Amino acid sequence: MKALLKIVGGGFALFMVLAIAQEWTFFRTAWFGGDAEVETASDEDVREAVAAVRETLVLMRHLYTSGGDVRFAERLPASDGMVREMLDDIEYLHRTRRVQDLALRSLDVQEATPIDLDQVEVRTRELWEIRTTWLDDGSQSDPPRVAVVHGLYRVRRACAGWRVQSWDRISGPSPGGDDPS
Repeated sequence: MKALLKIVGGGFALFMVLAIAQEWTFFRTAWFGGDAEVETASDEDVREAVAAVRETLVLMRHLYTSGGDVRFAERLPASDGMVREMLDDIEYLHRTRRVQDLALRSLDVQEATPIDLDQVEVRTRELWEIRTTWLDDGSQSDPPRVAVVHGLYRVRRACAGWRVQSWDRISGPSPGGDDPS
């Protein structure tokens, strides 16, 4: 029994040493109070993350105007949760017999900040023209409107490039009530 405990104890000690070595940055700061040296995304990585935000917003228009065509959903460089959120919104519009055309008129990237090696936060000011029509005859269901949206996008490096993981509307003027100039 003592031999078994020695083997198990030795295996556990070896496992802990290897785990600490592999995650040294974390353990150095958590256990030993060392300064964390966080490696951040390169300038090229930041440009690619911003491009993923732009591509997501452009393809979003096609996804909405197509009524949720999965071919556009599959091409979005966005997380499954974001795509599901858009498809749920499109499904709601469809149930109410409407379709939306979301036209991105301008996109101003106000800030793109690397968080670490695999994450970038992108802040935007977007000008959208939104038209909602009835599916039955194509007539307007709501008056066209212009919305200025201040967005915060969290973009993460993935196997196939950068993907928008989440988005939030940050404080700023309300959609539709903004001066679009």
